[in-house]
Amino acid sequence: MRECGRYIKYIWLTVFLALSISALFLFPARAADKVRVGCVDIGNFIQMDPDGRAYGYGAEYLDKIAEYAGWEYEYVQASWEECLKMLKTGEIELLLPAEYSEERAKDYLFSSYECCFDFVALVGRRTDNRLYYDDYAGFDGMRVGMIKGNYLNGLFEEYAGSHGFTYETVLYDTGTKLLNALDREEVDAIINGNMEFNVNQKLLAKIDYMPAYFITSVKRPDLMEQLDQALKQVFIENPYYSASLYDKYYGDMEGQFAEFTREEIQFIKGSGPVTVLISPDDYPFEWYDRPSKTCRGAFVDYMRYLGKISGLRFDFVPGSSGSSLKDDIADEDAQVIMSIFRNRLDSDDEGLSYTSPFYSCSFSLVGKRDEALNLSAHQRIAVVRQAEGLMELLKKKYPLWEVLTFGTPEDCLKAVEDGTADCAMVSSIKISADRNMLGARLLVVDGSTASASVYMAVTEQADPLLVHVLSKTIAKAGSSPIDEAVYRTVLSAGERKGFSYFVRTYPVQFAVTVIAISLMVMGIIFISYDSRHQKLQNLILQKKNEELKAAIAMQKLLRRKAQTDQLTGLTNKTTTEELCRACIEDADGKNLALFILDLDDFKHINDERGHQAGDTVLKAFGATLQGCIRQDDIAGRIGGDEFMLFMSGVKDKEQVARSAERIYTALKENPDFNATCSMGIVLAKGGQMPYEEMFRKADAALYAAKDSGKNWYHITETASEGES
Repeated sequence: MRECGRYIKYIWLTVFLALSISALFLFPARAADKVRVGCVDIGNFIQMDPDGRAYGYGAEYLDKIAEYAGWEYEYVQASWEECLKMLKTGEIELLLPAEYSEERAKDYLFSSYECCFDFVALVGRRTDNRLYYDDYAGFDGMRVGMIKGNYLNGLFEEYAGSHGFTYETVLYDTGTKLLNALDREEVDAIINGNMEFNVNQKLLAKIDYMPAYFITSVKRPDLMEQLDQALKQVFIENPYYSASLYDKYYGDMEGQFAEFTREEIQFIKGSGPVTVLISPDDYPFEWYDRPSKTCRGAFVDYMRYLGKISGLRFDFVPGSSGSSLKDDIADEDAQVIMSIFRNRLDSDDEGLSYTSPFYSCSFSLVGKRDEALNLSAHQRIAVVRQAEGLMELLKKKYPLWEVLTFGTPEDCLKAVEDGTADCAMVSSIKISADRNMLGARLLVVDGSTASASVYMAVTEQADPLLVHVLSKTIAKAGSSPIDEAVYRTVLSAGERKGFSYFVRTYPVQFAVTVIAISLMVMGIIFISYDSRHQKLQNLILQKKNEELKAAIAMQKLLRRKAQTDQLTGLTNKTTTEELCRACIEDADGKNLALFILDLDDFKHINDERGHQAGDTVLKAFGATLQGCIRQDDIAGRIGGDEFMLFMSGVKDKEQVARSAERIYTALKENPDFNATCSMGIVLAKGGQMPYEEMFRKADAALYAAKDSGKNWYHITETASEGES
């Protein structure tokens, strides 16, 4: 009986397996849904390459949606009017970008989330000097090209009626035909969205601004429900996804939208030289070079570039040393002040109008080498008085900080040295440009604590149109020219520092030097008039003592040179290893972390750009690494492009990961470092393993980081802790 029951169980198991295998063939896994998408001729939105692959803003957005909806796409190319008809008849299932209207809502369903934001633009030819921005009188009677069935056409009709001009309509089937008509001068202007724009065109008017959506047929609520669910997931993952996508494909168009009006063009043509007041000693941004009697600096170079774009001419005059530029306006009869850190609550009560910001100045936090800082607690922060906008930001971000203002960055650093302030906020570019600025007692605690926008101020002596012309020119220029000007200035020979610079910058050292020279002169006079033997012996003894001190100082210098890598300023291989071994022996159960950092593909830099370029990269890497470490950390160069960092007393793996990410962030912000690096990191407890074993594990972790794609880190914990 028992055997019979066992056979029945085997029979049922065999039947179940047979049915399961049959189901795999009878009911195969559901394939991804294929959605047919209308592909309209809109520049950089959905374009097809020769292999039939879609690319552009809309295509990338659809690919993101497919990650959640499980869709595959078939793109159907047609005109906008044809796509709307095919969507209604079911020949395609999805179309974008579409502006909402009540009439359209009768036939189409609109997504709950927009796919982009668009504005209606009146666009002309850049070579057409008859038409200008918002030139309503000039618009009267012009021929305007439009796409058939485009919702934007009705908006332009309302715009023309409200501004009192008439026009002649010329209709086209596709965007390509519309653009060709403008190029061939069949029409004077066209109606288009902001996603269709090129350098041969100029913006004549912004007519309206609106969101655009994904649309489906009213017969496909199931498809719209899937789409909305996927869009919701995209939004939850990254609320700024569409904004970042717009920057990627259309961000460089913003400058092209800044067009001059007829009045502004006439002002530029009739304007004489514009007097620009600059700071006489704000290296590397702006300064007055007294030997050559010229104004120099990154901001000055950038201003000359703006002159080429706008047609304006600029005369640069230096302000008075030690005084506010605002106080020098009347004396110099200036029309523009070059650089202002403006508080957002500032008004024009001082007779100043402000342009849009043209530069974002990053500030580093500087403190004493031997004093730890708790940034979340009360700290006295020294800030230059000029950086009003920065002070407002700091008060919001760090409400417990007490902000103290000083005249110059050097005054801020001096306040930290003498204990008046706990730390100072100094321009990161200034520190990069002058490596000796911090001296031996100070170091960078945080390489990018905050940033403040820099503006130009236009005085009441200038024509009111000047501020608008400058703001539009700043928009036209974009961010690259000012970044290049700063980078170029920092890499150049630099500021010519005359006698007055050293008096202002190093007053204590200057005073000591004067006193020393005075004592020397007095000593000479004393020796000349008193030749007694005893005093001569004392003088000889004093000289011997000085020689002994000099010999000791020289011995220390030679020892320090023997321990230092001359190119990067970090400790060399031998010294780094000795320090690491000593720290491991004294660790007494503390958590330790050993980093090996290696520049990726550094040989290509030397081969393709030369060894001088390679040395620049190595110096930048060493300086960045030095600025990211704690006081007791050990950082050294142990090979050609290989570095080591040793940290004692780390809390956990998360702290080590944050340290690695902080180094990567600082490297990205260093204009001299245009390479990548990989890191291998090992975590261990003191006394658990010798230096050689830690180095071997860190080296293995470095290879793991290289194998996983480079430009990142891999952390290995010891066996007792597990690995990651």
